[in-house]
Amino acid sequence: MVTSPKATQPRPHATCQDRSRRTLERILVAAEALLQERNFDELTMVDLAKRAGCAVGTLYARIPSKDSLLTCLYERGQELARDVPAAVFEQHRNAALEERAQVVCRMIIQRCEANRGIIRATTEHLFRHPHEDAHGFRRQVTATMKSIAAFLAEKADRIPRAERQKACEFALLAAFEVAQGRVVYGDRSGWRLRYSRKELEQRITLLMLSYLQACTS
Repeated sequence: MVTSPKATQPRPHATCQDRSRRTLERILVAAEALLQERNFDELTMVDLAKRAGCAVGTLYARIPSKDSLLTCLYERGQELARDVPAAVFEQHRNAALEERAQVVCRMIIQRCEANRGIIRATTEHLFRHPHEDAHGFRRQVTATMKSIAAFLAEKADRIPRAERQKACEFALLAAFEVAQGRVVYGDRSGWRLRYSRKELEQRITLLMLSYLQACTS
């Protein structure tokens, strides 16, 4: 429970606030780097403090627990990515479905590459230890996915209107699952299939478009 500060307490000096924000940003950047190298369960606060170049006490003053760290990383990622879909939609507002699908698949791969460690932390830790932050994160992801599917649906006019949004959501989910499996987790199938970044983008775009084409019949 967070309580309001007493009226008699002096407010922190702006310089102190700026320094605190810079320290927190350095900690989160360090955490993202560590999560590219190891699983969330293997990350220790001592290692994080060392990578961030701060004292362990300084770290705990800003990040009191690993769950708090995960929450901060999610919030930072959402803040950095908040305007990305809207900017992409605006840039390609006149594009046909084929181009939109390619743009979306490229964006998916870029997000998987940039957030590989955080995505692993989500699926391997947070969903195994559910709490309110997990539910909030799921809601945010769902809202973003629905908005991207709506972007596709605007040009999927050959699909019956009643099925258009759901068809685009499923196509998007399929493309994301394949991209996440390949980019975030590598080859776990045992099939030893190798794809370049460009080839993966082409193949999941084809997957998306093929499914949407099948939905027109």
